Amino acid sequence: MPNKLSTAIVGSLAVGLTMPLNSVAAQAIPAAPSTPSTGDGSQRSAGDTATAAPGVLDGVALRTSREAGQFHRPLDAGSYRYTSEYGARCIPVQGGSTYHHGQDMGAEEGSQIRAVADGTVVRASSGTRYTSGYVVLRHQVDGETVHSAYYHMWDATTHVQVGQQVSGGQTVGLVGNSGPSTAPHLHVEIWEGDWLTGESQDPTQWLAQRGVSLKGDAGQVQNISTPGSCGYFTAQDTPLRSGASSTAPVIDQLSAGTEMTSVPGDMVNGMVRVTVEGQTGWVRHPHVTPSRPAGTDSSESAAASPGDGSASGHHLGQYLPGTRGLVEELASLLGQSPEQTFQDLASQDKYTDANGVLDHMAVQGRVDEVSGGGSSTGGSESSSSGSDADASGESSAAPAGHHLGQYLPGTRGLVEELASLLGQSPEQTFGNLVSQDKYTDSNGILDHMAIQSRVDVLSGGDASRQSQGSSAGTSSQA
Repeated sequence: MPNKLSTAIVGSLAVGLTMPLNSVAAQAIPAAPSTPSTGDGSQRSAGDTATAAPGVLDGVALRTSREAGQFHRPLDAGSYRYTSEYGARCIPVQGGSTYHHGQDMGAEEGSQIRAVADGTVVRASSGTRYTSGYVVLRHQVDGETVHSAYYHMWDATTHVQVGQQVSGGQTVGLVGNSGPSTAPHLHVEIWEGDWLTGESQDPTQWLAQRGVSLKGDAGQVQNISTPGSCGYFTAQDTPLRSGASSTAPVIDQLSAGTEMTSVPGDMVNGMVRVTVEGQTGWVRHPHVTPSRPAGTDSSESAAASPGDGSASGHHLGQYLPGTRGLVEELASLLGQSPEQTFQDLASQDKYTDANGVLDHMAVQGRVDEVSGGGSSTGGSESSSSGSDADASGESSAAPAGHHLGQYLPGTRGLVEELASLLGQSPEQTFGNLVSQDKYTDSNGILDHMAIQSRVDVLSGGDASRQSQGSSAGTSSQA
């Protein structure tokens, strides 16, 4: 069933205010000019979308949608598992979507991904463990524009470059496990009209109408039924709000590990509607996980939350994903488990604040030191007046004249990624963001989470920014 991308479909994923974003810059060419909804409730302004030169990258015309050989499987027959289908579902992994805009095909990492039809590469963005890599192709089918998108690649430029014309069946990338994902797989999407703002199609049905059977050609079919309700937990302490907005009144404060239920697909503006002990409200999508966080159980009372002045007994699972990601990155660099690294950091005053809570900037500095990045990507920015974490700690400093360079790498990376998606310069995008209250705090400083939500909307429902709880070898994918 065709479905327009809406705020009920695409959510955001908290990555922490200062998380480093080690993503490869997305290459992109803009779509035709339009003023569609972005999915976050706003309308694109004329400045949001650049116009391609006439006659450039118009796609490759296909004479008829049913001509044999015109359409192809994105993976070789028998080489993949047919898994999570298009439509509403329970969130499979923290950061995964609850409305699935594509079809998942589990496969060996490095398997060749093939274009479903002749077309032109219009976007290519490499992935990280936080970010799903993807390639987007533009096609002309029966005189109409169609886009196909291929997600979870690591390197989006192994086989193609933006602007390149490809033939149906040609390799456009390799199966990866980037972004929120529980195992290597391909997530494929079909959009009639513009990518993300056109009509989303069920890839299985769309290709079946053109002689390609994704399910029939699979080596294994995993029949995943959609339940009537989903069981979740809060990934951290989080407010339960009365509406689908981060500014809606708080009706309760939920501790990490609180059990919740929800209806598949019930998400608006990056907020998931949940029921907790008979009380219904909304929580942020990034704070919803299908697995109970480590260190919590049903008998626990509210755990001490980082920043509440009582760090006794707190654990890594209580931190925002950005800080957790830094600890995991440092653990990887040191050849340790995240838990061991967390304990080592928490035991040293130089990596904690007065309450014993991890200092994100200090951990960032340690990551830079170990990885050879030096202080240029870490705490050096904190000395700039008006930045999001200045040396004096005065977050109320006036932002007059502040600039993108004063922000920490995670926020800068998001702005640069958003600029690439919009076909703008980072400076133009930064200027547009700081001029809108919904993307800034009360001091006029960029709100990292609000920008993350915008990036998630524009980059697709499954291009979320964090890989949580991944389990190698499982057959369920995000």
